[in-house]
Amino acid sequence: MAAAMTVFLLIMLHRTLPRNITLLLGALALWATLIATSRTATGVLAVFLAYFFVIAYITPAWRSVAAHRTLATASFALVLVPILSVGLLQTVDLGEFSNALRSFQERVEISWQYPFSFIYGRWPEALFFGCGVGCFTAPMKYTQLSIFLKPVDNFYVLSLIMYGWSFFIIIGAMLLSTRMSVDRVKLVLITALNMYSVTVESYSPSIFTLLIGYATSDVFCQGARGYLAARKKKRALSPQLPREPVFAMRSPAG
Repeated sequence: MAAAMTVFLLIMLHRTLPRNITLLLGALALWATLIATSRTATGVLAVFLAYFFVIAYITPAWRSVAAHRTLATASFALVLVPILSVGLLQTVDLGEFSNALRSFQERVEISWQYPFSFIYGRWPEALFFGCGVGCFTAPMKYTQLSIFLKPVDNFYVLSLIMYGWSFFIIIGAMLLSTRMSVDRVKLVLITALNMYSVTVESYSPSIFTLLIGYATSDVFCQGARGYLAARKKKRALSPQLPREPVFAMRSPAG
């Protein structure tokens, strides 16, 4: 977890630092994650540093809010990784390709399937309504079901089993917040968190849950409500006008 905190701290601060300093600290952080043997954190940091280098020195046009928003929105496709992996890789021995893939194979064969088979065998209705907040996380250790606790190494799989059908409302709100946000740090953070959450449940420690809430908090702000109202009014009055690419707030006076 210390390796992950190093990665996300750098992502949250990179906009306030000179480019060269960001790359230097990124190289040090990459070395630290390698020492900590955290493959997930190392992979996320490597992708971030590569993207930062491209937008800083090669393609400055990608610094725009629109480019960051597109990348953050596309990162939600990673929600489908567990479903596709279970469907396509369950019968494949990934260890034959690389020993580094054995932990991923354990997630495909056990971690991502276990909570659903457990719930289905005891409370089938919980597959629809959810098993409740704290299910298959640390709070479950203090219940009579503690002997059944096993890691569920994916944030969205764990959220689905916790919240049931309301999980899709949460995903919709997160996507809406991404489309509303004009904060490039939040958009990069969303992308990084979605990558990190593929193999980590992100509920323990709770700082990761707070980071996800912060990154997608724009859906609750007054600006988001104003944006939706302005879009609805504009479409009603002038349905032929093209969509505005940039978030714009207007004063009540117009």
